[in-house]
Amino acid sequence: MRVRVDKAADAVYLDLTGADIESSEEIAPGMIADYDAEGHLVGIELLETSKRAGDTGVLEEVTVLSGLHGSPERPARSSR
Repeated sequence: MRVRVDKAADAVYLDLTGADIESSEEIAPGMIADYDAEGHLVGIELLETSKRAGDTGVLEEVTVLSGLHGSPERPARSSR
């Protein structure tokens, strides 16, 4: 998995598989899901990221959390 940050475009792309993109769908305003030829999700693009976060510095730092159980700073979401 790769995360690409484009400060000039104010966008973040989460590349889940590295597979070729066959189609895209805007799943919410400014959120685009990309799919491969078999219809599997391969990536998600978030546009106007700093505006959405309410923080112009949000693209300055990327923190990677590993594991499904979260961390003390950011607990995992409930699976309910």
